[in-house]
Amino acid sequence: TAHKPDTLDFFYNSGRSRRVAVRLASPIVPAAGFSVVSTRFVPDSVTIWAASAVLDTLRYVTLPATDLHGASTPADTLLPVNAIKGARIQPARVRIQTRTERLVEKKVRVDVVGENFPAGVRLRTFPAQVEVSCQVAMSDYRRTNAQQFRVTVDYHHLGDISGNRCRVTLQRAPANARFARLSTNEVEYVLELSEQ
Repeated sequence: TAHKPDTLDFFYNSGRSRRVAVRLASPIVPAAGFSVVSTRFVPDSVTIWAASAVLDTLRYVTLPATDLHGASTPADTLLPVNAIKGARIQPARVRIQTRTERLVEKKVRVDVVGENFPAGVRLRTFPAQVEVSCQVAMSDYRRTNAQQFRVTVDYHHLGDISGNRCRVTLQRAPANARFARLSTNEVEYVLELSEQ
């Protein structure tokens, strides 16, 4: 049986085009125990022909990242650019090259520093450092160091815990450190007053 559509859509433009970047519609979710360390698009931009109303609103086109979920090995995949109504995209497919690495455990000892302490009041904690554990890609293991982390005690929260103990917070960790966590959430402390 033959089927005939009752409506056909035709889109015309006067040769207007624009070059826009390529992005993934959603982040790549690597397999458990792995990290995506690099993503490269070939080409990294495409040309779009469309009416001005369409071109003026476009900043990038997307690829369906769901096709890459669960990646655990380097991949070289040709993906279709997600269609845009009323537009012609060239090329219609883009190659995405991803590199993954196994995650490894990294531990560093980080100085505990005071935050929001008034002038003349010095914090001393016991221990003076706490251990931070995280997972990093193998190529980042040697590059990841204690200076990239920041562990603090906030003066305004010293009374949150009774006695001479205070809460420590992991305030900063590098972007490549996954699942960063402190070995302890509390330390003992004393305050020292210095002469003005």
